[in-house]
Amino acid sequence: MKPRIHFGYAVAAVGYMLAIFVLSADEPGGSGRTWSATAMLLRVPLIACLVVCLLLAFGGGRWNRPLAWPLYVPIAGIAAVYAAWRYASVAEVTLSCAGIGMLVVLHRLAGSRATPS
Repeated sequence: MKPRIHFGYAVAAVGYMLAIFVLSADEPGGSGRTWSATAMLLRVPLIACLVVCLLLAFGGGRWNRPLAWPLYVPIAGIAAVYAAWRYASVAEVTLSCAGIGMLVVLHRLAGSRATPS
């Protein structure tokens, strides 16, 4: 089963990758502690949105379209790399990876319910 790429969600995924990269860059001239806390609070939801965009991009824009199992591995890998990008705390990476796993399982379950067995 060849995945159909949805261009809009693929572009959105690239946008989320750039946003995560910018948040992971060195803090601006302000307080390092405030920037770090803000970046951590924003990075976790951005990674969740990145995973959703990647799943929708490779699912042709439909949430209930299941993907081949080998395709889930690079999607989760891309998101995990961005979760651990530069100085991320262990708690943040653990929370992000748990969210990534949950989204992948939910996507697979939604796809399996939509297809008749």
